[in-house]
Amino acid sequence: MPLEGLGPPFEGPNGIMFRAGFWKGKPVVLRMSSASSTGYENVFKQGGSKKRNRPYVAKFKRVGEKTQRHLPDSNSATAEEAAAKLAYHHEYGSELPPPAARQPRRSPEEMAAEREAKEARKQARRAQRPPLTPAPAQPPQSPLTGPGVPCVPVV
Repeated sequence: MPLEGLGPPFEGPNGIMFRAGFWKGKPVVLRMSSASSTGYENVFKQGGSKKRNRPYVAKFKRVGEKTQRHLPDSNSATAEEAAAKLAYHHEYGSELPPPAARQPRRSPEEMAAEREAKEARKQARRAQRPPLTPAPAQPPQSPLTGPGVPCVPVV
């Protein structure tokens, strides 16, 4: 969905620059940033972007959270489009899924016990395998004394 009617930058309160436009048929205000390489606040260009079709992504931070989160479906071909998606989210909101639950940290003792159990299972599997039979040993042959090469005594 293209960003429509993107106007020229204008100065807002405290000297912050904005651009106005329409996203999904609703007016949005994009917040610009001279400190960002993309030109928009909280819009980032992802690594490996030469191979990506949509390298720009918007991130935001919820109230009470410590780190920024990726705005779902904000990967965009242009920084303006990612900024418009972020502005739309801030202005009109959209219900986002809760952060994924993480497993609690395990103690070093638990991790050591798991490693020992894994090693014991590995040893048990090795014991069940049939033993490898070595190939019959053959004497090394040089290219001069191999089969089919006549042996000529040196005088």
